[in-house]
Amino acid sequence: MKKSLLVSFALTLALPASTVFAQPSTPVAPDVHKWDDGASLAISDDLYTAGGDVYLQTAVRGDSFVAGGTVSVTERTGKDLHAAGGTIVVDAPVGDDVRIAGGTITISAPVAGDVLIMGGKVHLTKDATVGGDLYVFGGSVKVDGSVRGAVRIEADDVEIAGTLNGPADIRTMHAVISGNVMGDTRLAAQRISVGEKALFGGNLRYWQLAGPLQLGTKAKGQAVFDMNLQRKVPDSDEGKNALPAF
Repeated sequence: MKKSLLVSFALTLALPASTVFAQPSTPVAPDVHKWDDGASLAISDDLYTAGGDVYLQTAVRGDSFVAGGTVSVTERTGKDLHAAGGTIVVDAPVGDDVRIAGGTITISAPVAGDVLIMGGKVHLTKDATVGGDLYVFGGSVKVDGSVRGAVRIEADDVEIAGTLNGPADIRTMHAVISGNVMGDTRLAAQRISVGEKALFGGNLRYWQLAGPLQLGTKAKGQAVFDMNLQRKVPDSDEGKNALPAF
């Protein structure tokens, strides 16, 4: 099934589903939406909301659809989280999938399902865990957390300092690998930097402009320098402008 993140987000906002269009519980400035009913209460259905700034500080048992200049999620979303905005921060667990489009995106909490992101600057901190697959298209991407499933990243700059447990497909101008990449991996970059503690646990096929890497014991499987991967390296603006399709 092919689906653009932005089209998917727009369509879901338009659906006449069973939805809570909640009002902020705390009066705040115009164009600022804030829910802070406390951890003992929760929105029992889906939540759709948009504003200049949106602070979601109440748990949502269903899906959350949030759009704003700044979006902050600090209480649990029971099902899917869909968000669009300039700055998006997810500091609370998500019970299923996450789909985000934004400028600066930070995830610092567990996500049970898949994560699909389009952003300028994307960071999965050490507190972020992805139980499913991870798809990221952006300008710069840093993964300090862990991903259980498959990984696809296309960006100008990619840094992997955490752990990728499944197969990985990374296409970038500059890749920095200082963590653990445990599944079979395809890595295409103009330049690849490998840290002292980096580990490739599966088979690795890669290309960089400077030629083959000296990996030694950092590669537990077969490491192959593949000239055919040169064409997989994105142009400098491709990662930011391309729409992913699945």
